[in-house]
Amino acid sequence: MEEKNTQTENKQIDYVAISCKKSTKIKKAFYMFFDWLLPDYVWGIFGKLANKIRVFLARRLSKGINKKVILRKGMDVYPGIVLEKGVVIGRNVSLDWGVTIKEGTRIGKYTAFNTQNHKRNFEKGIFEGLTEIRPVTVGKNSWIGEKSTILAGVTIGDFTTIGAASVVTKSVPSNCMACGNPAVVKKVYEMNGAD
Repeated sequence: MEEKNTQTENKQIDYVAISCKKSTKIKKAFYMFFDWLLPDYVWGIFGKLANKIRVFLARRLSKGINKKVILRKGMDVYPGIVLEKGVVIGRNVSLDWGVTIKEGTRIGKYTAFNTQNHKRNFEKGIFEGLTEIRPVTVGKNSWIGEKSTILAGVTIGDFTTIGAASVVTKSVPSNCMACGNPAVVKKVYEMNGAD
């Protein structure tokens, strides 16, 4: 039984092949069209209805999106995204293949999550296209400031704040604040009542 689990974990999902499927392209086109039509605000009857339509269409592209999230206008969505309950995604956020954002996290507007890299062939001295996908994970109740960039393979811990316009190139631990280009830990929060 354990061997079966390790085999499925080691097997990489081909997100590029999924994105190239005709059905995925049609779903993405519907999402983009209705996103363009819908208002940006999320309050009042029309705002709540607009958010429900965005979430409904985004869930057609990626089954890992919870019904109880807030998606603002202009979010770029791909298959393989996981958004847990209570996540708020700001305006014009780009979520790439394999991004996991855990419960209660807030993402500021114009933030980009890049999970894809050009695979290098050092023998030939060339790049071989977008063939390397390294997932990104953001922990619970974190805050990513606007215009930040999160690069491939990064894990951001729980209760972590990333300052605005930061470029996160390496994993960031839980309970801290990191900012800058590249982002470095500037402050560690002491959790009250922690053992």
